[in-house]
Amino acid sequence: MLEKKWASWALTVLFTLLAVEIIIVAPDHLEISQSPSAESQSALAESPDRASQTMTGVHLVETREKAKEWELWAKKAVGFDQRESWALNDIRAMFFSSDGVTFTVTGDHGRVDLVTKNMRVTGNVVTRSSNGYVFQTDNVEYRSDKRILESATKVFMAGPKDRQGERLKLTGLKMVTDLTDSLMKVFDEVRGQKKTKDEKVISVQSEQAEFSGRSQQARFLKNVKVGLGPMSLTGPEVEFNFDQDAGQFTTMAVSGGVKVKDKDKQATAEKLHVDLSKNKFVFTGNPKVIQDDDELQGDEIVFLDGGQSVRINKARAKMGADRLESGY
Repeated sequence: MLEKKWASWALTVLFTLLAVEIIIVAPDHLEISQSPSAESQSALAESPDRASQTMTGVHLVETREKAKEWELWAKKAVGFDQRESWALNDIRAMFFSSDGVTFTVTGDHGRVDLVTKNMRVTGNVVTRSSNGYVFQTDNVEYRSDKRILESATKVFMAGPKDRQGERLKLTGLKMVTDLTDSLMKVFDEVRGQKKTKDEKVISVQSEQAEFSGRSQQARFLKNVKVGLGPMSLTGPEVEFNFDQDAGQFTTMAVSGGVKVKDKDKQATAEKLHVDLSKNKFVFTGNPKVIQDDDELQGDEIVFLDGGQSVRINKARAKMGADRLESGY
């Protein structure tokens, strides 16, 4: 009987040493338990497999090509005999991109696979980039083979604060973050708003939005609609550029064909550049303006003061002198 107890004890110790060899574990307390504590019941409920051990104060590190791939902290971890995985409670995981940007994911529960190095975090999940983007989702999955973080649940995003403390706020139905280029993408029914320095609101709709972990540039793609006060524009791709010195989105560029409307006219062109601080719109690439029954064309069309006046370079039509200056 005593020999059986010693054999059972030796097997348990061997399993523990093998687990520690695979991952770096720094537990405050180690408990080998056939009956997990009440605090770990939520983690155990996710799997029918028999728990082999429970640890508290867990720290795990995974490396890839001698560099950190991810680092994990959890208040409690439960190991399973059959799956070579850990169920985690109160989790914080940091993922490292190829260019030094980090993404920190926190949540109530999680699971990490010791073979694939994949991870899943659930319950009040928040993902933060090191340059200030914050995403809230129901869950996040990390796929080690593709080096991506993804969630197929509704996404709430807040961008970095500008100098006035305002953020770009956005919703969507799916999120994918690529750790090879630090690009964060939100998909499907994307809706966003941003308050400007002069208290105006910029609203954006699209099917896709992209944000960089290295800058505060924002791109919106596919069926993009932008509202700027009384003016609205549509196009396939819109890019907002952030000026670090001004602490604001200062310019907006539309490419691939754009249409702009306000209460009394509309304009079309291949490209549009908007100086948000000056409320100036510059149309290039076969630009034209239609107002009432007049159609105006030129090499370049400029809306000043948000369209209160119009200037056309090399105009091929005329309108009232109070509305038009022709040439430079």
